[in-house]
Amino acid sequence: MDLRVPTEVWTQIFLLACTDTGITGRSLSQTNRYFNAASRHVKLRSVAIRGLVQAVGFVNMIEALPRKERVVENLYVSMYNTSDLSEERRSKLLDALERTSIDSIDTTVHQQYYDCFVNIPSSTSFLYAHLVLQKAMFEDISMEVDMHALFRILIAVSPSVELLSINFGEGYRPSIFFPIYFPRLSELVLQGPYDPYDCPSPLNMLKSLRRLRLTHVYTSNNDPTLAAIARAAPNLTHLRLDHSNPYSSTVCSEFKKALQRPYDGDDLHESFPESRRLPVSLRRFLIHPGDPPPREMPGTSFQHRYPSILELRRFATREPRVCLFKEYSRETAFTPFQHEESFQEWCERMSGGLAYWNEVNEELPLTIAVYLSLMTNPPE
Repeated sequence: MDLRVPTEVWTQIFLLACTDTGITGRSLSQTNRYFNAASRHVKLRSVAIRGLVQAVGFVNMIEALPRKERVVENLYVSMYNTSDLSEERRSKLLDALERTSIDSIDTTVHQQYYDCFVNIPSSTSFLYAHLVLQKAMFEDISMEVDMHALFRILIAVSPSVELLSINFGEGYRPSIFFPIYFPRLSELVLQGPYDPYDCPSPLNMLKSLRRLRLTHVYTSNNDPTLAAIARAAPNLTHLRLDHSNPYSSTVCSEFKKALQRPYDGDDLHESFPESRRLPVSLRRFLIHPGDPPPREMPGTSFQHRYPSILELRRFATREPRVCLFKEYSRETAFTPFQHEESFQEWCERMSGGLAYWNEVNEELPLTIAVYLSLMTNPPE
C-alpha cells in the first residue's frame, strides 16, 4: 500500500470495487484502519441481504452509522426460506430489534406518505406508529419480525438507494408499495404476493422511478394495482407484470384502458378515469402470464383458456409498447420467484445487464407458430 497516494484516489478505487454483494466492503473494513476510513462512504454501495438473521444484523449495523455514511445505492433483500427459524428464535430477534434505538432515523420526509395509509397523531413518530400497526396486523410472529426488519432497512437506506430488489418468498406484504419516499430510486423489483385493496398510493411517491417489476399480480375489473402505479410513479418508462391470473376475461380490457393516452379517441376508454391510466412516459410494457393454473381447478382446460390467450396475443400485436411472453408449461419444474434466481437477476442488473428486461431469451414472446402448435397438440 502506497500511502503517498491521496485518500481521494483510494476512495475512487474503492467506489469502483464495491459493486458486489457487500463482501468487498466488509473486507476493506478489516484490512487496516486507513482502508476502513477511506472506504467508509462507499463500502456499502452494493449490499445483498439474505434471510432474517442477516437482515437484523444489517439493521443494527446501519442504524449505528452516521447518516452520511449510510450510502447504499444497490440493495437486494430476500426473506426467502426463513421459515426454518424456530418461533423462539424469531421472538428473540424481534426483541432485539425493539430494544434497538431508532431515534437516529429521520422519518419526517416519509410522514406525508404514511398519512395516506393510516391516520396517526402528528405528535407520534412515524416509525413507531408503523411498527405498532404491524404488530396489530400480523398475528404470525414470523411475518411481524420479517416486515419489521425490512421496514427499518428501507427507512435507513431510502435517501440513497437507486436499484432495489426485494424477494418476499412466501411472505405476504400488506400493500403494493411501502409508505416510504425514495428520492433517487430508479428501478424497483417486488417479488411476492400482496394485498392491493388496502394500499392507497400517495401521489408522486416514486417520482424518480423509471423501471418497475411486480410479481403475483392479479388484474381484474377495477383492480387498484394499475391506479397505484399511475399515482406513485408518474415518470415510469418500463413496466413488467408477472401475472397469476392472465386468463381473466377482464385482463385485456383493463390493460387497454390503462395504456390509453390522453389524445386517443377510442370510445371504449372514455369513461376510464385518468388517474388509472399508466404514465404517458411508458415505453415498454412486459407481460408474463406466469404458470398455467392447476389442472384440477375448474375452467382451466385449454378450451377455456384459449380465448383469453388469443386475446392477449392480439392485444400485444396491436400495441407496440407491449411484449407478451410465453407461459411456462405445466411440465416445467420451475419456481420463478426463488431466492437464487432473483439474486442472480439483481447482480446482472447491477452490472448493466438486461436480466428480466430482456425481451429475447428463453421465455420467447408469443407467436403464431406457438399457437399453431398449441392448436395441433393442445394440453389437457
